[in-house]
Amino acid sequence: MVPVQIMCPICQKSEETIFYALISYSIAAQCWQRLLAGVRSIVAAKFYSWFDQILQRYSKGKCREVVMLCWGLWKARNKLVWNQKYATVDGVLISSMSCLVQWNSAQNRGSKASFPVFKAGDRVEFWVKPQENTIKVTVDAAIFHDRATFGYDIVALRLLRGRSDG
Repeated sequence: MVPVQIMCPICQKSEETIFYALISYSIAAQCWQRLLAGVRSIVAAKFYSWFDQILQRYSKGKCREVVMLCWGLWKARNKLVWNQKYATVDGVLISSMSCLVQWNSAQNRGSKASFPVFKAGDRVEFWVKPQENTIKVTVDAAIFHDRATFGYDIVALRLLRGRSDG
């Protein structure tokens, strides 16, 4: 069981609510000032009210940026809580918007690879459904230097007559 604190684990000065963690906390507020001009004029006491106003005021593209920044702020919060790693405003913004660029690119099958070292002729970067009667193997690995450990995962799927048999 993991103990849950009521106070903000970062500043220990205010009760941690979603609104506080994603909107009011100092790093969050600075991120919003840089991402959205006029966001401070939104008056709301609850996150859902604030978010609803964002959806009404801004374009679909800007709303995607808002969602990705919320996710980036939550990730930064968790890195501090679980790994004692502090984030910067620039770091949160760059990470969030970079992730959004990659997500947008992944939605467009005709787009170029999002990783700049790939060039024309390289294998596809996006998931592709395997051909019938083939086996598709996916491998992922990570090295955790600070803990001197590693992890890996291998998934093999066989596609028979349009259905996977994994």
